[in-house]
Amino acid sequence: NIFSYPSTFTVLFLQSFKALTMGVGSIMSAKKIILIATGKAKADAVKALVDGEVSPACPASILQFHRDTVIYLDKDAASLL
Repeated sequence: NIFSYPSTFTVLFLQSFKALTMGVGSIMSAKKIILIATGKAKADAVKALVDGEVSPACPASILQFHRDTVIYLDKDAASLL
């Protein structure tokens, strides 16, 4: 969608209509995993991923067993660690 404002600027909103879903097996077979989490809303999930038990309640917790996972967090996402 494009919205034009008279002689000032144009705003373009891009919305994705496609998604990619991967199973745990496909993810775990990757050579390297890079996970990026930002914002306070992700803090509980990051804590469960890093410090929690591996559990279906936190699917990302399986990454504790991956041989090469790198996690990038901002301060808010890491605030409960």
